[in-house]
Amino acid sequence: MKNKMKYRIVGRNGQIEALDANALYHKAVKGEWKKVRGMPYRAVTMNVELEIAFGKNKESKVINVRLNKAVPHS
Repeated sequence: MKNKMKYRIVGRNGQIEALDANALYHKAVKGEWKKVRGMPYRAVTMNVELEIAFGKNKESKVINVRLNKAVPHS
């Protein structure tokens, strides 16, 4: 089963975009890595919104989420 969750971000042109995890990585994360001082890692942090649906009538709520990703520096 594929993850169909969409992350909403404000693009560089000011428009709100709904992206899946793969598109979010390619559009917003790739090329934005910053070295973690004193550690052999690089990291990126971004604030996104998630729309969560509840119950049978699909009542939805938007929540703010901070995504943090760290990987070994290569």
